[in-house]
Amino acid sequence: MLPVYHYESWSLYVLDIANRYLLVMDPTEASEPLEEMKAKHEAKAAKILAGLTRAVDECFIAWKFPKDGWTFDYNTGMHESFMRQHSEICIEHYIRELNGLVLNTKITQGNAPFPLIPCPVCGKRLVTNISKAGTRPGIRYYKCEFY
Repeated sequence: MLPVYHYESWSLYVLDIANRYLLVMDPTEASEPLEEMKAKHEAKAAKILAGLTRAVDECFIAWKFPKDGWTFDYNTGMHESFMRQHSEICIEHYIRELNGLVLNTKITQGNAPFPLIPCPVCGKRLVTNISKAGTRPGIRYYKCEFY
């Protein structure tokens, strides 16, 4: 998995080296037509793949990294598209929830931990959880992990 910052947002490039398969996961284009995501990422994905191939060839002489025959795929239709400023949260979700090439849990505007709120005391990012009991079960809340 390679987090990639491209066009002012984060994407995740997932490589299956054995099958020469690269999945581009872009949360800002997930509900857009395939042609749009392909136009945005194809050249960047090819460049990253070429750089990775060169680095492996130079640093790990005994390991033969496949150079040709790669298939690129894109996560269109996986979920609704998110705004650029929320892309990093989606990438964190992808990394946690990806099982092979499939997400265990679909991310939506309703279950994503938005907004990114800094702690007013220490400035660190707040952690989030969903209450399971009490007077407000199912409500998302935020708290500083240091206080």
